[in-house]
Amino acid sequence: MWSIVLLRIGKTPVLKRFAEFISVKNQPVLVVGDVYLAAERFRALAEEFLKRHPGASTQTFFLKETPLGNILSQARTLPFGAEAQIFRVSEVDLLNADDAETLKAYLAKPPAYTKMVFLTDRLPEKGAVSEIFKDHAEIIRLEKSDLQDASHQLIKKMLTDEGKRMSGAAIRRICEKAGDHPGHIDTLIKQLVQYAGDAGEISDEMARQFEEDLTAVDMDRLLDAITARRLDLSLSLFNRFLEENNRDFIMFIGLVHWRLRTLWQVSTLLEEGMPEASIQKTLKLYYGKVKPLCQQARSIGRARIERALEGLFQLDWACKSGRAEPRSGFERWLAEAAA
Repeated sequence: MWSIVLLRIGKTPVLKRFAEFISVKNQPVLVVGDVYLAAERFRALAEEFLKRHPGASTQTFFLKETPLGNILSQARTLPFGAEAQIFRVSEVDLLNADDAETLKAYLAKPPAYTKMVFLTDRLPEKGAVSEIFKDHAEIIRLEKSDLQDASHQLIKKMLTDEGKRMSGAAIRRICEKAGDHPGHIDTLIKQLVQYAGDAGEISDEMARQFEEDLTAVDMDRLLDAITARRLDLSLSLFNRFLEENNRDFIMFIGLVHWRLRTLWQVSTLLEEGMPEASIQKTLKLYYGKVKPLCQQARSIGRARIERALEGLFQLDWACKSGRAEPRSGFERWLAEAAA
């Protein structure tokens, strides 16, 4: 006579736990939106999953590094001793028509013990991959307003942790310069808190002076070199700036973003036909900075500024997530920006 032996992990039989998984909806999820927000949403999904299944494992994959087939193969097999697993799969935009059938076969019948969460900053309206996700996955779309909310929550938390207050005007200035993006705000707030010293409240004037101190002559020359497509000079200034100021690379990326963001604002207002005097008042710039910034913005052009900002954002995220080495990553960004 055959007998059934219930293996046990902790106090609950494995077969019982597996039955619980079968009864739980395990539809794959696709999170579409800003990479920072998508990462935060995955964190929330993972926390919820781990509360239900404390013994679950968590794995992160990037499609640039691991082929889809390998990821899905691992998703169909539990690690030894694990009762469940949740996968985070980024860079979905790299999937193409050749991956469609493999993806469809998995999404149509995902294993009960694996929660699969895909992340992407955009999902094309048409295409085989997009249609498969629409048919077989729960799609969570993140909005720009979510990004603004996350930025303000981050500022509030960081100020509370440091025992600081910040005026509404100063907060608006920081958010504008960071493009309302938490990843850049994180860097700026850390430096602004240090800049404030013992002051309990960070005023708009303090934030403006902080901005002026950041925009040192070396930064002006660096962007002039990028504008002139002088990669050799750009690299030389980059290396000298780091040596003289003893700054970390993440901070340096934040400084360049700050200046590029100002250039983008100036370029946008120039395209709208706003005179330099009005730009100075609108952006609350010091008088001596207006003309050089306008000249720089006209020389580099809005489209090129926007490409540089996007590349810098991707680099910042890759560095903070450990997927890129900051120095070599910034040198590659310089090569593209100065090309």
